[in-house]
Amino acid sequence: MGVSFVLHWYPPPTQTSTQIEEALQTHLANIGAKTLLPWKMDCEQYTGLTNLSTISGKSFQVIHTSENESLSFGISDQNAVIISERSFDTILTKLTDCYVPNKLTRIEAKGKKFEIGDFAIKVGSIFLGPSFKCMVIEVIVNYLYLLQLKNFIQFKLLSWPSSCSVSS
Repeated sequence: MGVSFVLHWYPPPTQTSTQIEEALQTHLANIGAKTLLPWKMDCEQYTGLTNLSTISGKSFQVIHTSENESLSFGISDQNAVIISERSFDTILTKLTDCYVPNKLTRIEAKGKKFEIGDFAIKVGSIFLGPSFKCMVIEVIVNYLYLLQLKNFIQFKLLSWPSSCSVSS
């Protein structure tokens, strides 16, 4: 848990996603980053069938991530969020009369995770269907580091001698 920054990057058209990803991973390894487990995230859109007037045009997305393998995350068009066990996917297979997955809009992101000091860095590629779209770089600052920094700053401020004063 910590603070996360996510950047998307469009590499030059002369290089493939694999070349760019390998170059970034090599650079991270050269500056001393440890390689952790690979990560993966996918998002699949389910659309309501038009023959059912009550749900016509309604859709929702189902998201899976390798960091929470036992969970499925659902987000509706009305921004309702569902967090459920992975067995939610088996329920979706029973709802084919109401909702169908749109395989053309399936989004997948995958890559490797690195750790360097108090930072975790994820480097990966994003695909829409079979087509590469962009690179993603996520930088996560370790929460414990931030807590230690906060405590250090508070200690230094609280231990400031009371006899010291600032005059203008």
